[in-house]
Parts: sequence; structure tokens; C-alpha cells
Amino acid sequence: MESLYYLQQNHFQQETAYPCQVASAPVSAALLPWFKQIPPERVGLFGEYDHNGLAKRVRQTLERHLTPEEVKALKITQRGGVVVLVSQSRNHQFLNRVVQLVLPVEGVTGIELNGSIVTGSGLIGWG
Repeated sequence: MESLYYLQQNHFQQETAYPCQVASAPVSAALLPWFKQIPPERVGLFGEYDHNGLAKRVRQTLERHLTPEEVKALKITQRGGVVVLVSQSRNHQFLNRVVQLVLPVEGVTGIELNGSIVTGSGLIGWG
């Protein structure tokens, strides 16, 4: 633990420095009482907390079903439960296949594909 100070202003605009302790190592999710379980979009490949876990699990799913070249042509990121896919491919059959593979992955609430938003019920908007 290292010592830090935070400043607090009173109603006279006077600042007072108060010491506080900051953990030097990351805090385990198990130590945070307000998290009963890891959110589905934050679960990693092995069940651990991973901020980009959903994107990694989506990549793993696509690697099982597509060729290495097809997977390499996709940029896969996430924004919460939304998987963001960027592809140079304009092959609608390929893109539909990618969507069908990604939607069932646990934690996916939607897909943004080249600026279009896709949910389980289909295309809902353009970016």
C-alpha cells in the first residue's frame, strides 16, 4: 500500500489534504462484495475476470468455425455486451455466417458489424 492524499474543499473554498491508502496490486473480484458473479461480458477464456473476455471468447468461437485467413480479416473488439466487428469483406454470406456464430456466445447483447447494429431479431440500424 502506498500513501496518497486527496483534497477536500469546505464551503469556504479551503482545501484540506486527507491521507488515504491505495492498493498497489489489483483488487480481486472475489474481494468486492457488490459483485456476486462476474458479468457475462467480462468472463475470460477460463472463467476468470477479463475486461475483454467477450471479444476473446468470440474470437475463439470464430477460430473453431472459420479459416485462419477469415478470422485474421476481422477486427474483433467489444463495448460492454456489444461485439464490434470490422471487416473488409462485403460477402454477405460470410458476414451472415459470422453473425450467426457470434450471437449465441454467452454475454453477447448485440453485434456492431461495419457500423450496422445487429441483434438476435436482425438488423436494427446503421452507424
